[in-house]
Amino acid sequence: MKVTFVVLLVLIGSAIAGFGQQLQSIHTRWDDSYAEWVVYTSDESVEGTLSLRWPMQGDWTKWDFRIGEEAGSFEMHYVEDPGFWEARSGNTLLTARWFWPGDITRWKIQDDYRLWIFQTRWNHMTEDWVLNDPLDFGSLQLYTEYEGDPRDWIIDDQMDPQIPLVTKLFMVFLGIYHATPRL
Repeated sequence: MKVTFVVLLVLIGSAIAGFGQQLQSIHTRWDDSYAEWVVYTSDESVEGTLSLRWPMQGDWTKWDFRIGEEAGSFEMHYVEDPGFWEARSGNTLLTARWFWPGDITRWKIQDDYRLWIFQTRWNHMTEDWVLNDPLDFGSLQLYTEYEGDPRDWIIDDQMDPQIPLVTKLFMVFLGIYHATPRL
């Protein structure tokens, strides 16, 4: 009886925390602006948003997201250092840093337990991103739906269900942020 209760509690807790949700695609809400995005998941009833916190101020360093019951933020840690970002959602804190100074095509993303390498498939093109290492938690690929059009992205999310939604969305955010103009 106790084992059944614990298993049920874990399943409910992981559903509330956003575990197990797979990302499908992300699209700009408006064709002429990259300040607000709509996120689609594997659960058709759950749709999310990713948007600039202060769109009228033109501050591209602070973003907020909400997908279902999960909400959080992505912020550039220092305005002078575009190679250091933080993601926060609930009790989860992630950091992302350039792998090499000034190179926007390769990122080290880290939480309390793991380190991921997320990078572009080709060095000269920011329209196709892949999770490079470690692959023991599954794979994540992000690419534009139409070549040369950074408004619509397809997300091939094959990551382990234990990986929090904020981790996957943070990788997606880094890819689209560095591939889109600031309009």
